[in-house]
Amino acid sequence: MMAHKLRPTSIDIFVMDEYDKAEPYQMLLTYRLRNMETTVLMLSATNNMKVLEYFRMHKDAVLEVPISPRHPITEHEPVESGTC
Repeated sequence: MMAHKLRPTSIDIFVMDEYDKAEPYQMLLTYRLRNMETTVLMLSATNNMKVLEYFRMHKDAVLEVPISPRHPITEHEPVESGTC
């Protein structure tokens, strides 16, 4: 029996609130390689492009559980109000 190599066509983003509350400026990234090992990376949200580039270069990596790099609004950041 031959195994077929599947390559992801897109990266889906899921939000998990418990990680956002703990470290709002970090994202937890889980990916599974061809050999079925699971690796977890804790990355700063500023490394988003490096993460995407890694998955472009390693086509056999499957992104399983990405966490979106949301951050809380502070009093120093302007809040955009919607039009009524």
